[in-house]
Amino acid sequence: MITSSRNYLVLGSTQLFLAVAGTVGNLLVILGIICSPRLLRNIHYYLVLHLAICDFFTLVLTSSLIYYLLTGSSMINSPVLCKLWVPTLTVFYNAASFFMVFISIVRYQAVLKPLEPSVSQCKVKVLAMLVYVFAAICMLPYILVLQFNSRSGCVEEWPVETLNICYTLFLAAVQYLFLSFC
Repeated sequence: MITSSRNYLVLGSTQLFLAVAGTVGNLLVILGIICSPRLLRNIHYYLVLHLAICDFFTLVLTSSLIYYLLTGSSMINSPVLCKLWVPTLTVFYNAASFFMVFISIVRYQAVLKPLEPSVSQCKVKVLAMLVYVFAAICMLPYILVLQFNSRSGCVEEWPVETLNICYTLFLAAVQYLFLSFC
């Protein structure tokens, strides 16, 4: 038991260090791009800004896992946190993945057809908004089945196990299959 708790402490400390370093790094990227209007007009930097925002919030929201690893108790202690914390983390995680795919597509098009104009700024802004909306819509079923219990914390309570399997397959398709096909 002692080695298990020691392993959790080492894992939690390592994740804490990486989360702090990543949060500071992403915050510097966000500030650097926002403070330079010239960079904001560039499509690539606009997408990198949104990727940094998603990564920043993903790292901040993983603090509940780090807290659990360091203390052994859950940081999520209310029904509101239960319904918001993990789903919000997953929304930003999914959105970051989508932004990486879109950055890759834009870079590929720039290499493939360097003399043609890239995507318009207006289309990129609409695309960024749609990424967040789609990532949030994907989490709605999960939010509906999350229940807070004072003993066990935040748990999923699916009315039928088949729905859980279908939703898991849907998320796997969205998070992994869609991204690998793009």
